[in-house]
Amino acid sequence: MKKILFIALLSTGLGGSYATKAADTATAIDTTGEHSMIKNISADMCRQLEAENKKSPLTKLSQDEAIQLFTRLMLASAANNPTFTRLIVAHKSDARSYGEQLGKNVATLMVSECPVSLPLFMKLGAQQMREKHSMSEQEIKLLTPIASAVCQNLEDRQKKQDLATLSAQERIQLLGETMQQAMKPYAKELSQFYGPDIFLDNKRMEEVGSKLAIQMAEHCPASLGTISGVGQSRPK
Repeated sequence: MKKILFIALLSTGLGGSYATKAADTATAIDTTGEHSMIKNISADMCRQLEAENKKSPLTKLSQDEAIQLFTRLMLASAANNPTFTRLIVAHKSDARSYGEQLGKNVATLMVSECPVSLPLFMKLGAQQMREKHSMSEQEIKLLTPIASAVCQNLEDRQKKQDLATLSAQERIQLLGETMQQAMKPYAKELSQFYGPDIFLDNKRMEEVGSKLAIQMAEHCPASLGTISGVGQSRPK
């Protein structure tokens, strides 16, 4: 069950694949100046996020606010980059799709190179997953206190030891134990809602794990990023 829940958490799309994509972006042959542009925009947005975080912690942003902030900073940074203007003109026939892909590439690099951005992207990722894993109000009400308990446990552990220093196997162990502990007081309610065999059904437990991760992104995006290993492998 521990491994199943950890896999479910990574299935939010916020796991190590970001680091791999970022490395590919950084090392690809830069024939048009695009990759340099992506790095420059990413660095500029990171500086702005650091300033925003000093005004008010990014962890306090709602998912809608996170989307609005990313969009605003992305547009401002891109507009001030001459290479962006040149490439947008070159892609005028598909400017919209090119801009969307650029946003994804910038986000990918920021996740790996800009630690302050992690809470922001945890919430952005959770919003995407919320669209894939719909939840009723009753289900949200059931899972929210469990997610909160997992978050509190992880935050308490972080005070004693930097969870980022743990190996992937150790994070699997920790997350599994933490989720099991948080679910135990709600075992009856979980069985009533999902069915008496829920804890024996791996596929359905992955679904529950994904939904818990969505709730965790709202309550403790920084801890979610740490336990899923986001941003630990940085491109050279």
